[in-house]
Amino acid sequence: KPEAIDVEKWNEYKTQWLPGLYQALGIIAYLTKNKADAKVKLEKAVSLNATDPVTYMLLGGLVDDEYRELAQKHQTMGPGPLKDQTLKEAQAKMDEVIEIFAHTVALAAGKEAFQRLHDSLLEQLTTYYKYRKGSTTGLQELIDKYKK
Repeated sequence: KPEAIDVEKWNEYKTQWLPGLYQALGIIAYLTKNKADAKVKLEKAVSLNATDPVTYMLLGGLVDDEYRELAQKHQTMGPGPLKDQTLKEAQAKMDEVIEIFAHTVALAAGKEAFQRLHDSLLEQLTTYYKYRKGSTTGLQELIDKYKK
């Protein structure tokens, strides 16, 4: 907290403005191809405002990119322990995407402004969840876990 700002103003700034600032910085970092910094900034935005589905969607998109890169790498590798390890890493990353997308879907549910986001991500989430679990059993419970 800067010394020149009183505590009340700082708390207002921290809760109302900082999350958006970090989200914007994350988007800028992503657009300038600095995905690592974008992820850090978006994680910070989420830590300051855990109710914004847009920030979760952006973060989920970054993690999904990481999953896709690992999956592509796995597909191009020859058989062996390194390929097996890459598959495990890709699956763990997909599990992370599933959690983030479930959180996003939960936050967007029932909010007209986020209906398209909700529907689009729910479709992708369902595909990933079904691939990892073999069915969609338990998906709604996962989403409900994140409803506030």
